[in-house]
Amino acid sequence: MAFYWHHFEKLKREEFENTWGCVYEGLHADSRLVLVMPLFFVLRRICFLIIVIGGYQFIWLQVMSQLAFCFFSLIFVYLNRPFEEEITNKLDMFNEVTTVVLLYMIYNFSDLIPDEENRYLVGYFFVAILFINLSVHLTLIGISIFQDLRDKFKEWHVKCQKRREKDKHQKSKRIIVEGTDIVRDE
Repeated sequence: MAFYWHHFEKLKREEFENTWGCVYEGLHADSRLVLVMPLFFVLRRICFLIIVIGGYQFIWLQVMSQLAFCFFSLIFVYLNRPFEEEITNKLDMFNEVTTVVLLYMIYNFSDLIPDEENRYLVGYFFVAILFINLSVHLTLIGISIFQDLRDKFKEWHVKCQKRREKDKHQKSKRIIVEGTDIVRDE
């Protein structure tokens, strides 16, 4: 991270981006604060791993730490809009809100709710929220694939039209000598 902070002025240069740009790809390179995003991403996963392994008997610690990370990430993305595409910022916030709601629902699967019917009811809502999140992402992926295919088809169609015009133009230039197999181009 210190490397990118040190070379902050070079981030938008093409040769620097081709060599070192994979870390901040998709992020705005005009703010040093945004460069914290990849580091936060990795640290969040490492902390999750440590808390799940080290504190496996403390469900409250796992949930509270994840809630803190979610709220921090949600506030950071809302205030800084670190991603170049606005849809990515919105999707990240949507994922964090979904995670917060699901984390709050996890308590309902513990012994806090003794009635099994209520646990099943909460479980159905849990699955429904997961399904909504997954549906949004799959729909956006499908739309993106459809748009890419449409653009590729248009490119292919234009190339085919140009090739036909070129072949038609070349045929009009050819002179075939009758009675022989000689073809001359003018």
